[in-house]
Amino acid sequence: MRSIFLSATFLAVLPVTALAAAPFGDHLGWAIELADNVLPNDNVYGPDPEVAYAGIDGTTYTARTQCASFLTKMMERAYDLDYHAWMKCDSPNARTYYEHIEAEDRFDILDNVHDLQAGDIFATMRLNCSNVSCGVVEASCPVSGHMAVLTGAPVKMRVPKAPYQTGLDQYELYVVDSTSDVHGTSDSRHPNNGGNGHGVGYGTMRVYAMSDGTIVGYTWSTLTGSTYYDASTRPVLFARYNPRSGDDAVWNGGGWLNF
Repeated sequence: MRSIFLSATFLAVLPVTALAAAPFGDHLGWAIELADNVLPNDNVYGPDPEVAYAGIDGTTYTARTQCASFLTKMMERAYDLDYHAWMKCDSPNARTYYEHIEAEDRFDILDNVHDLQAGDIFATMRLNCSNVSCGVVEASCPVSGHMAVLTGAPVKMRVPKAPYQTGLDQYELYVVDSTSDVHGTSDSRHPNNGGNGHGVGYGTMRVYAMSDGTIVGYTWSTLTGSTYYDASTRPVLFARYNPRSGDDAVWNGGGWLNF
């Protein structure tokens, strides 16, 4: 029931034209369709990514993904991308995504929390994984970072919670992603909510920003025991996909308009 409610809420904030392209519109539309319909037994967190949509790839929704591969599968569905030509590998990891976002290679970086909206991308990397690239997984660094897609604009927390950071405001950050570690007890994958504890689903993270909105750090959830990360520990970037980054391009639901 929770995922159905989320779908109605989050789809309402998307422009009608963004969902007009057959069959589920942009990458967020594809992500919501999968998260709303895949059953726990068919929702696996793991390598060798595969996703299937009922009525398109068969009769059931299935997902075998990790954070970065989930985003890749959604982007491929929405925009028919050739990742090998773009990022030089078929299934880039979180570190590779972060590097391309940092270089604004088909992404526009968003520094201010007030500019964030549904469909924007959350990217963080682990500094100890600096030598891990593309889809390579090393035993010393099996997870190079995390990727998620925002399902709505961040909402300022009226009552901040620990961990507190002096001078910083806290915002709830609503995401759809693939993870093996749920974002707190309200996460759609949490066993208390009928989930299996992993795979594709909805969660709430937390972002910290200065009074002018400049983004500084984040926590994995809004729980008081969630660790705070900033640029000195696990730097975070937010970005909006733009295949013509550097130009003025706008997605109109069926293609990109360049001015």
